[in-house]
Amino acid sequence: MRKHINRDLIQPAPTRFAIAFLTLDSMFSLKLPLQQMFTSTEWEGSSFAKKEGREIKKIIFNETFWGSMSYALKTTKPLVSVLRMIDSEQMPEMGFIYGAMDKAKEDIAKKLGNEERAYKEIWQIIDQKWEFQLHRYLHAAAYYLNPRFQYSDDFSTHPEIKIGLMVCMEKLISKEKEKERFKANLQLDLFKHKEGLFSYGIAKNLIHNRSLAHWWTAFGDETPELTSFAVKILSLT
Repeated sequence: MRKHINRDLIQPAPTRFAIAFLTLDSMFSLKLPLQQMFTSTEWEGSSFAKKEGREIKKIIFNETFWGSMSYALKTTKPLVSVLRMIDSEQMPEMGFIYGAMDKAKEDIAKKLGNEERAYKEIWQIIDQKWEFQLHRYLHAAAYYLNPRFQYSDDFSTHPEIKIGLMVCMEKLISKEKEKERFKANLQLDLFKHKEGLFSYGIAKNLIHNRSLAHWWTAFGDETPELTSFAVKILSLT
């Protein structure tokens, strides 16, 4: 095997999930060398070819096997990117996880030709897992308050995002501070429509150069109640 593929099939990684993905990816890229190995004179003359190796050879030449592996990789790679982002110490995941997961789903659909019957089951699995996440509303609220997403052309307008925002406002701004909640809600228009300090070019230019909490602190002077709420949400991990 080493003569034909010149590297290890098993790829080391910090987590079992990553090992499984990287190993599948490694095997898929080595389809031709692996098939060549099973037709080589070295293989045919070995004891393995006459015993358990016969069943393995059938698998290696079974196109259904490779098709399944291709499907697994197409539907898994976008999710691996999300997990890498979450594990990163340089990016606050609360402000990015909803957008990243939404993009991952769209990438999966695209890789499967945007045919609903092909990606529907995978989306259902993702949504089912997502529903059980304790901070689902927090992720949605953080997505809305993240200017990198809010000001992008492909910002999602799914109702659950606004629902998450409203739920978090009610939970994180107490009933005793109802006036503060009311003001924060009104101030959403300034942020959404890039008015006031949010309208300046420097606010737009620094979206990718400052942490989200620092960005709000720098340009949220005219929306103190909303800024306080946004910083609280975006500082969570």
